[in-house]
Amino acid sequence: MKVLGIVASRRRLGNSEILVKEALLRAKEMGAEVEAIRLTDYEVKVCKACYACLWDECRIDDDVNWIFDKMADADGVVLGTPVYILMVPGILKMLTDRVLSQFARVERYFGKPAGVIVTAGKEGWEGLGVPTASIFLNTMGFRVVYRLLAYGRGPGEVLLNPENVRRARALGEVLIRSARGEEVEVEMEGCPICGATFYEVVGEGVVRCPICRIEGRLVKEGGRFKPVYSREEVEKRRKPEFYLEHADWLRWTKEKYEEMMEEIKKLRRKYEEFDPFIRKRG
Repeated sequence: MKVLGIVASRRRLGNSEILVKEALLRAKEMGAEVEAIRLTDYEVKVCKACYACLWDECRIDDDVNWIFDKMADADGVVLGTPVYILMVPGILKMLTDRVLSQFARVERYFGKPAGVIVTAGKEGWEGLGVPTASIFLNTMGFRVVYRLLAYGRGPGEVLLNPENVRRARALGEVLIRSARGEEVEVEMEGCPICGATFYEVVGEGVVRCPICRIEGRLVKEGGRFKPVYSREEVEKRRKPEFYLEHADWLRWTKEKYEEMMEEIKKLRRKYEEFDPFIRKRG
């Protein structure tokens, strides 16, 4: 059994890397073969939005296809990322943009367990860290079985709270048990798909995750209100057909665009002739 750790931080022995390593150590204790990738060690280029990958492999010459192959070869994945300005770092967002190339290959990853570790400097400033990290894995078909949000400013500061280490080890254990086929239910706060803890009210007692768009009911529990999302909608998102249908829709949009190309060219001409962009001199 193979477990792959992915670290989206440039810091060596930073908080994200430490907690990913702790999860991998627990997985190794349980008999897994473990490896890790530090994304900043590899070349990840910007997606060109050319859609060529919907019919063939991505044509961009960098390390992304290799990274995806390593993820496909693993039985489980642990993703660790810091929060930069209320979001994940650019390197992880750039890799997420390239996930489009995997929609037609979702069977390589589908249903495999994954864990998410997000580190933020201060409580209340985690922003969209957990949802955006989860989206990367969800859109590839992985099933997020554990999410860990930890706080620490300087590298290694998360170690001052033993609960962070305990939960990282728990993540590694849940990942292995899930990869073995065990039914492991871990209660996770927020949207069951992306982990967002915020929601929008769309009707009387009806709420919706503004990211995943799944609906649920607002219920009162323990003196406070919390959203309970539709299990049917959640299961729908956990089937490969959901992603394959979207890949088919994207192919259709490109074919439709080509049919309208001549009309669009005429409408775009005015903007081709107008060039307000500045160039750096020297």
